[in-house]
Amino acid sequence: MPNPAPRAACIHDLSCFGRCSLTVALPVLSCMGICAVPLPAGIFSTHTGGFTDIAIENLDGFLPKVIDQWKNIPLSFDAVYTGFLASAAQFDLVEEFLDIFGKNTLMLVDPVMGDHGRLYSTYNEEMCRRAKRLACRADIITPNITEACILTGRPYTDKPFSLADAEGLTRELSRIAPRCCITGIITEDGRYGSAAFDGEENRFEFHAVPRLSAQMHGAGDLFASVLLGYMLRGGDFLENVSKTMEFLHIVCAHTEAVGRPTREGLEFEPFLAQLGKDVLQG
Repeated sequence: MPNPAPRAACIHDLSCFGRCSLTVALPVLSCMGICAVPLPAGIFSTHTGGFTDIAIENLDGFLPKVIDQWKNIPLSFDAVYTGFLASAAQFDLVEEFLDIFGKNTLMLVDPVMGDHGRLYSTYNEEMCRRAKRLACRADIITPNITEACILTGRPYTDKPFSLADAEGLTRELSRIAPRCCITGIITEDGRYGSAAFDGEENRFEFHAVPRLSAQMHGAGDLFASVLLGYMLRGGDFLENVSKTMEFLHIVCAHTEAVGRPTREGLEFEPFLAQLGKDVLQG
């Protein structure tokens, strides 16, 4: 008898247009054979990068009702995956969710706080402290450079990294969560990619891909979703990071070639069938 699909709770916002958060996580995880269960923290008409006059509906009052019903079903999860959270109240609700549903689960936290050395407009120092506390409960975290610096207390730099500095930063992050991957790193020799450290194996790797010209909205969400899918299907963490980077590069290169505005997000849809096939045959 085949095993049932692993079940992952995805706690993100729902941006109706722009390919990020739940509109990335749900199709990606589903095609990888994961039962993706959304818990929307808020609804946005679009994401906040490059759009104006955004309609926003905060769902702080809805989340406790969902948790109460799920307790009574009862539901259980193989993984919990968190992304952008918009308020301190939402951090409280996620902590409560983990107390109830987070036992013996794989926990991936994408600590979405800022980029390019700046916090997002909805974040402040207290929210950053809450994000670090949540990250301390994770098995895997996937920050960008800005978020990695916030979590470790290091000053942000936009200068290229030596491999030794990249490894040092990932080792610091592994004191927060045992497995970590920093996305969007440029090395001193001009390579672009991700720096990953597996604290359980005491292993560091840098995964380089050809650099593209445009910054792609939603790339972090796609990276974390694919990585979680690979982890739930089994395999080595660093090998799964490498496969995730390869997939992300293919999608980014295609999106750049298509030429749509980058604020519309990554055009990953043409590659979902192949991603699912590769995972299920692997």
